[in-house]
Amino acid sequence: LAGENPLPLHRMLGHSPASLSARAEALLAQLSHAGAGAHWSVRESTATVGGGSLPGDARPSSALVYGGPDASRRAKQLRLSQPALVGRMHEGELWLDLRSLREGEDELVLASLLALPRPK
Repeated sequence: LAGENPLPLHRMLGHSPASLSARAEALLAQLSHAGAGAHWSVRESTATVGGGSLPGDARPSSALVYGGPDASRRAKQLRLSQPALVGRMHEGELWLDLRSLREGEDELVLASLLALPRPK
């Protein structure tokens, strides 16, 4: 598309915190509607940008956070899923930062989350 920056880093930096929060809230609403929203929440996050070109640069973001039982097991299940979904563990919770997920992939993310076994 004309005018669209093809570099993933530039696209990621172009999203406003409000747009990332809206995407996270939409994912949470879809999880909840499917009966899979237990233990998930949306939280403000800080995304670290790049390692080589922008070391230490951080941007405000939003994350979908799983704070229920077996968060590390769920993280592993998502890493092994097809396609792989890689989050980060922080204080025993699984964080999926929306700044690192492409906007057009939200349906794939949702499908991966819905495929997880429900907590007992």
